[in-house]
Amino acid sequence: YGDFDSEQITGLEWVMYTLIRERVATMTELKEKYNLDEALKLYDIVVMQRDIERMMTKRQNEERG
Repeated sequence: YGDFDSEQITGLEWVMYTLIRERVATMTELKEKYNLDEALKLYDIVVMQRDIERMMTKRQNEERG
């Protein structure tokens, strides 16, 4: 198959992939249930939650260290 070329994937495709990978939405839901604005809001929530968890982990590690 060759090497993976991430430049061939659009930003929207990465958003959809992330939502599916994080089990926030299925491909069917993204196609049939959510409009683009809703899907992008879901993605923002997932990213925000990751940032919060990363900051909390960092803070806990600093308190221990």
